[in-house]
Amino acid sequence: MPPFSSGFQLKIIEGTGRGQVFPLDTKELTIGRAANPGERAPGYVFLYDDTVSRIHAQLFWDDGQNGYILHHRSQTNPTMLNGAPAEEPRLLEPDDSITIGKVVLQIQQIERRWAGPVAPMVAPATAGPSSDNPAGIAPLQSKRPHVPMPTETRKVAVRITMGGKGGQRSEFRLNVVEGPDAGQSFPLRGTMSLGRDTGEEQPNAVLLRDEFICPDHAVLRWSEPDGKYQLLPTANPVAIQRTMEGLVWSSEVPTQGRLLLEAQDLLKLGNTSLELVQTFVEQEEETARLT
Repeated sequence: MPPFSSGFQLKIIEGTGRGQVFPLDTKELTIGRAANPGERAPGYVFLYDDTVSRIHAQLFWDDGQNGYILHHRSQTNPTMLNGAPAEEPRLLEPDDSITIGKVVLQIQQIERRWAGPVAPMVAPATAGPSSDNPAGIAPLQSKRPHVPMPTETRKVAVRITMGGKGGQRSEFRLNVVEGPDAGQSFPLRGTMSLGRDTGEEQPNAVLLRDEFICPDHAVLRWSEPDGKYQLLPTANPVAIQRTMEGLVWSSEVPTQGRLLLEAQDLLKLGNTSLELVQTFVEQEEETARLT
C-alpha cells in the first residue's frame, strides 16, 4: 500500500516558529506544545510556545469529505478557526487559519506530494559506517560529531560542468529566503555542513543564526557522477520543497539514503528556508582566477 498523502500542509504564519511548515501525511495528527525546540514525531505537530497546551487539538482525516476534521482538546486554552472558537468538530478548508495559543497556522493545499523516498532522487544507502553515513547520529537535542571535511576543494570546483554548456561550469549557492539570516547568500564548494552559528570558526560551513536548528544539522556533498549536490543522511528534521512542471512537491527528507538536490529546491531547517541557486560561469575566467 502506498504511503498516505493528504495533499495538505500546515504553515505557521504568526507567532513562534513563523514560516515553519508541517507536511500532513498521516490520517490522525495531534497539535501540541513541544518540550524542546525542533521536536518532531510522526503524527504530531509540535509548537514551541508556552501558550500551547501539550495536547491542544487533533486532526482526523475524513475520506468522504477528502479533508481533515479539527477537534479542540485543551481544557485551558482555546482553539480558534478563522477567528471563531472551534468548540465543535469542523472540516478544514484550504487557507483556513487555526489559532493555537498565540500561534496561527494556515492549512495549505499543494497540488502533488510525495510521502517518502522517490527512487530517481534517492541513491541507495551505504552499507555500514562510512564518511557518507557515520554511525551513531544523535537526536536533535544532542550535538552530533562533525563529518570530516576535505582540506582541498579547488579541484571539485573547477571540475563541475554541465552537459550542453560547453566552456562553462556551474556554481551553486544557498540563498536564505526566510529566517533570521534572510537576504544572505552562501557559496557552496565541495562538502558543506549546515548548522547553527555557535561563534566557533568552521571551514566549509553554512552558519545560521537560528535557535531551532542544531550546530551540525545537515551536510551537503558534491556528487561528481551526478553533477549535483546531495543531502547526506541526517537524524535532524529537514524538509524539502520542489516545483516540477508547475506542481509543488514537499516532504520530510528521509533518514536513509542520499537525496540529490535540484536547482531552486527549498530546504527548510527550523525557521530558515534556503534556496539552492545554480549559475553558469565561463571556464576560462575560473582558470585565470586560480592561476
